[in-house]
Amino acid sequence: MTLTKVNIINKVYATNPKMTKIQAREAVETILRIIKSSLENGADVLLSGFGKFNVNDKTARKGRNP
Repeated sequence: MTLTKVNIINKVYATNPKMTKIQAREAVETILRIIKSSLENGADVLLSGFGKFNVNDKTARKGRNP
């Protein structure tokens, strides 16, 4: 199964009966916005039970056209 934003929103909506679909979408968008801004500012993001995310700078490499 491919994990998409729509799938995440639907899962949040299905597991929270008091939440509307619009509220579920706003919650997911807010979480993703917080993660994105944290990574842009150089902070690591740890989602317990899922994984740790960080940004690594890589040096440029010479590309080849086969």
